[in-house]
Amino acid sequence: QKLLMPALYGFVLEGAGTASFLHQVSGTVLGWRTTNTPATYQQRVCNLAFDGTNGAADTVSTAGAGGCTLENLYFRQTPTGYSSLVLDGSSGSYAHDHRVNGIQIYSTLAGQAGIRCGSLSSDQQINNFIMNGTFVVKNCIQMDSGAQTLQLTNSHPYNAAESVLKISGSPILCQFNSVRFDNALGALANITGLLSSTFTDCLFQATNAGQSAVTLANASNNTFQGCTWDGATGAISALKETGTSNNNHVL
Repeated sequence: QKLLMPALYGFVLEGAGTASFLHQVSGTVLGWRTTNTPATYQQRVCNLAFDGTNGAADTVSTAGAGGCTLENLYFRQTPTGYSSLVLDGSSGSYAHDHRVNGIQIYSTLAGQAGIRCGSLSSDQQINNFIMNGTFVVKNCIQMDSGAQTLQLTNSHPYNAAESVLKISGSPILCQFNSVRFDNALGALANITGLLSSTFTDCLFQATNAGQSAVTLANASNNTFQGCTWDGATGAISALKETGTSNNNHVL
């Protein structure tokens, strides 16, 4: 049931975009061979489409590999309780340096997240990401406790059941540039433990009544620069700090 990428440097798996569908039946449909230390294969997966309607696991998981390029991938349905794309390490070792570009996810199933950075994920780059969670997928982008640096740019994830961006643990030195965080039933960005990170030229759009656009719990030394804030009547605030949060700046 799983298509495994070979342990070959520079291997390319390429399709014809939405004309090349891989249909998920139960387990993960595309993965890598897990090793004690994720190998930096510099492989490329591009121009493929995935249907997670019948999935009972994450649709694509990079556990076991690092340094890969994932480009122009289309996901129809995020498996209930799981994620469309997971960036993660394996066997206690971090995976680094995935370049993720041009991901498009649409789902009417109650998935966990569109893209999830697992507890052994670090130094990942995500660009040109679009997602509609139709208010049933919990989070569009999720960083699990233990996940480290992430750079997210030029993206528009929207309509999350909980939050467009969910961060747990204590990641440091993340960058969010020109991202439209758009509409969620909870806070647009629900952030715990984030340190020394920046949000630049981001739009926090359609904050719902009774919610803050960004909630910071035990998060410090973060900067929001040149951001735009939009909310419905009854929205509480642009930013809300709790716990030990301090030295955060809105410029």
